Amino acid sequence: MRINKFEIKDFGKFTESKIIDNIDSRVALFFGNNEAGKTTIFNLIKSFLYGFLPAKAQSHPYASWKNDRIEFTVFFKTDDGKDAIVHRKLLSRPQGEYMSEEKHLDIKNNSLPISRHISSEIYDKIYSLRVEDLIAIQGKAWEEVEDKLLAGYGTSAIRSTRDVLKDLREEYEKIWRESGRGKYLIKELEKEIRELKQRKKEAYSREEEIRRADQRINEIDLEIRKIKEKKIEMKALLNKFRKLIPIKKKLDQVEILKSRLIKEKLSKAIPFNIRDKISELKKRLEDIRKERNENEELLKEKENEKYILSSMDGLILKNKLKINLFFNQYTDMKNLKELINRVRIDIEKLKARLYHESGNFLAEKWNDEIRNKFELINNSELKILVDNYRNIVKKLDEMKLKRDLKTSNTIEIKLSKVYLNSLILSLFVIAIGFVLDNNTIKIVGLGILIYGITGYLSYINMKKNLKDNSTENELDKIENEIYKLENRLIEDKKRLIDYLKGIPISTLTIENMDEMFLPNIIQIKDMVYKLNELEKELSIYNREYNQKKEIMDGFIQQFYFDSYTNWDERVIVLKDRLDNLENKVKGNENIDKEIIQIKRQIKTLMEKEKETDISFQNYLEKLKNIGDGDIEKGLEVTDNNYRLRTKIDAIEEELYETSNIDNLIKEIKENEIEKKWIFSDYEVLRTEEKSEEINQYQKELEVEKARLEESINKLSKGYRLDEIESRINVLEDELERACEKRDRLVLLSEVIKFADQKFKEENQPQVLRNAGKYFNIITGGKYGDIYLEEEDGGNIIMVKEAAQIIPRRVVDTFSKGTLNQLYLSLRMALIDYLDKDKEALPVCFDELLVNWDDKRLNNSLELIKEWSENRQIFIFTCHDWMADKIESFLGVKRNVLE
Repeated sequence: MRINKFEIKDFGKFTESKIIDNIDSRVALFFGNNEAGKTTIFNLIKSFLYGFLPAKAQSHPYASWKNDRIEFTVFFKTDDGKDAIVHRKLLSRPQGEYMSEEKHLDIKNNSLPISRHISSEIYDKIYSLRVEDLIAIQGKAWEEVEDKLLAGYGTSAIRSTRDVLKDLREEYEKIWRESGRGKYLIKELEKEIRELKQRKKEAYSREEEIRRADQRINEIDLEIRKIKEKKIEMKALLNKFRKLIPIKKKLDQVEILKSRLIKEKLSKAIPFNIRDKISELKKRLEDIRKERNENEELLKEKENEKYILSSMDGLILKNKLKINLFFNQYTDMKNLKELINRVRIDIEKLKARLYHESGNFLAEKWNDEIRNKFELINNSELKILVDNYRNIVKKLDEMKLKRDLKTSNTIEIKLSKVYLNSLILSLFVIAIGFVLDNNTIKIVGLGILIYGITGYLSYINMKKNLKDNSTENELDKIENEIYKLENRLIEDKKRLIDYLKGIPISTLTIENMDEMFLPNIIQIKDMVYKLNELEKELSIYNREYNQKKEIMDGFIQQFYFDSYTNWDERVIVLKDRLDNLENKVKGNENIDKEIIQIKRQIKTLMEKEKETDISFQNYLEKLKNIGDGDIEKGLEVTDNNYRLRTKIDAIEEELYETSNIDNLIKEIKENEIEKKWIFSDYEVLRTEEKSEEINQYQKELEVEKARLEESINKLSKGYRLDEIESRINVLEDELERACEKRDRLVLLSEVIKFADQKFKEENQPQVLRNAGKYFNIITGGKYGDIYLEEEDGGNIIMVKEAAQIIPRRVVDTFSKGTLNQLYLSLRMALIDYLDKDKEALPVCFDELLVNWDDKRLNNSLELIKEWSENRQIFIFTCHDWMADKIESFLGVKRNVLE
């Protein structure tokens, strides 16, 4: 396949139509700086051959930066000389067309028919050669290279045969080992089955087994800790050789600087800014002494400010709680006195009103005997008696009126004014009850209202029945009824007079009682009741006041007062004295605190003065010792030592930023004493292998520990007999499956080994012959054939030098350039083999030869020139000199990407 033209409408950075049509059919050279589009061209070739992945423009990494789509057309010629065109487009779904002289195919997003013998993954790993692919070979085992190049084709999707067999062997050994040593599944299952069968008889030994298992776990934990420590030591050993040399140089520099120090121990005890320090100490001494003198003067002033308490002051302060208590009570007594006066006034007013009201109603003047009689009156009983008397009077009047009507039909019935007056009076009484908020007056008013309404209704009824009551029989009946009512009236009058006995109300008043009779009596009774309550209240207040006054007088007598001080003012004066004394005591306390603080400050200042003076004299003495008695010379030596020490500290700080520096320095010194300084690659490799062995051993210990912990857990659970038998059945089934799996793994390993050997026998010779030919060209004839030989550890690669008969084993000690050339030769031979009898797909070199010297570069270009006879090679570079070299050597012209 030879690509001769790209028409790019949208792909990656190419957002406008771009045509690249001067593509050489043998070697296509693309030149451009970083981000110019070289990688974009390679991915365009891959998309041209295999379609889009992912198959949506929104998620494709090379969707147009501007239009969010992909579209391109590639013109090429197949190996049989036929022209063909491929057009691909990616929008919401991929589209693809393959057009040649013979056919027109809708390939959608599938690979080209002529490139399907190579997968996209293999093309990406094998046909794309970058400089890092050659660098990555360094340090790898050659058998891994042989597997990847000659068996796995370098794809991450295909694992090497050796890795697969190794994994199968590891899986097999987890299940079964012919030697019977170590731990494996069948052995563990059989062991557990035996243990379960014996568990019924060996229940008594569980605790002992648990103890031994726990002891073994402790031993394993101890061993694992030792292993971890050993791993840390090995890791440190691998890093030492990278750190020791620069550390050694810094240590030597430190020793040189230290040799220039003068009286280091003495000068090290002096601060670097000693000049400023001495001046500062002088100034500090002056300030401290000045401040101390000021505090001593202030102390004298504060001691003179203190107030001296008298014996009376002490007595007042001693009785502080009682004084405050009596002061609070004084306000209460004053309020109580005012309350007593108000109650007395209310009593006098009420008595005056009683005299007035009783004078209008009673036949005698008001006195205590009458007052006592009013206290005995029951309002309800009196109301019943008065209502009964009035009802009899009312009925008697009605009957007499009825009699008069019967005796003469000309009698004219008129409405009594009493009823009208009752209605008016009831409204007035009810209004008074609401104003005074007195329920009794309200009830009386309601009774009068009912009386007036009843009389009015009787008047209407009598007038209506006047014409129907004129017979003589009815008149006799009325006379009898009047007689009965008169007798009842006499009885009710007697009962009412007896009930009011002792109250000077005349009989005439009772016989002619009006609607105000009952309200007047009730009103006087209410005033009597209120007067009694006020007198009781006054008695309580007087008793309380006298008790408090007596206690207060007894307390106040122990204090001295001026003769002009009133009794009422003594408590207030005493309270004022107490408040004043408390303020003075509090002032004394504050002064005492200030005195204590000032004394502390003076003490602190004296200590500071002493400490500062000692420091000042010490510095002077040290400077004299350093300067041989000369302070100025001592200052110069100190300054010089400080500069040297600063440099030393900077270097040592850099050193001690390195982890584990103390041990590294110790090892450097030990190596210098023993004249050992060896850190070879061989020792590093041995250490790595040993580290892997330790890791494996640690895993085995952890597996054993997990098994022991599981065993302890099982033993601790104490299964019943039926549970043990059920567990045995499960384990026997698992053992049977494990044996079947072991047999399958053995069979699978043998099949893979046979297939691998068959592949190598059929394919490796031709690949190696082609690789030898390319290796001979690229090395300028220094090396020739390439061989594979089997050893116990696996296959090894052998190369034959031109002047030697016996092939030489390829090891890591070969030069980097030789290994890169060998790897390139093997890659190219493998590509030839993969394309054998198929379409030769283009190969891409991305900065592959940029680091090679002129001799190797010329040989490699010679090989590329020969190789390009059978396939098209794309070379990408950002180096102008490399592009010039390729143009002149291969006779091609560069395609510049911008």
